[in-house]
Amino acid sequence: MKWILGALVVVALFDLCLFLSTRRAAHGQSAVATPTPSPLALLAPTSAPPGTGLVITPTTEATAPASPNDLLYIVDKQHTLSASYVPPDLVPLTTVRTTTPKQMVRRVVLPHLEKLIADAKAAGFELAVTSAYRSYSEQEATHAYWVRIEGEAAADRVSAQAGQSEHQLGLALDLTSAGAGFILSENFGSLPEGKWLRENAHRYGFIIRYPEGKESVTGYAYEPWHIRYVGEEAATAIFQQGITLDEYMRSKR
Repeated sequence: MKWILGALVVVALFDLCLFLSTRRAAHGQSAVATPTPSPLALLAPTSAPPGTGLVITPTTEATAPASPNDLLYIVDKQHTLSASYVPPDLVPLTTVRTTTPKQMVRRVVLPHLEKLIADAKAAGFELAVTSAYRSYSEQEATHAYWVRIEGEAAADRVSAQAGQSEHQLGLALDLTSAGAGFILSENFGSLPEGKWLRENAHRYGFIIRYPEGKESVTGYAYEPWHIRYVGEEAATAIFQQGITLDEYMRSKR
């Protein structure tokens, strides 16, 4: 009697497995269970806002660091920061030249920025920081200014909306030079100091975040003055491969 009951149990389990397999097949699913994607992954956009003419492939949730305190954290038109986010280790920029007062960066950035500017000076170039950390509200005001000047569509190519700016991370800086008249201009990229920065920034852990010809990837026009600290390893890989941070993070999948 025991072996009969055992056989019946085995048959029942087999029938149950067959039933579940059939139900999956009926719904176009594999009989092998697959992980359920997170809601954030399902909601990730695949294109730029209407009217921009851009097609942007976003960094997926799987490749993006989970914390905005991470040096490789992506902030762009698809991945935003909250109004309350403030980097945990901001320090004032008092040891390098700035064109505007009360600039701050994350502590981890400072020694590398100091070395970059000192080495640039040794090479004959006087660099200065025009803008570093910006709060959510400061970015809101900055973007509103450019909308008034350029109109919304043009402004969105050159200025991030609040919550979409790397400056809020405390890892991004805008640099200018005496040769550029200490203003931000695309011409900076063609000056000797702009070329020096492009060829040497990675040695100090920085990248040109919005390089020429990459607007379809980054969502922003060419900005030879905008550098982003990512650490020497990532910066060197990005420089050597001629790619952006976005492409670098996707390659790590």
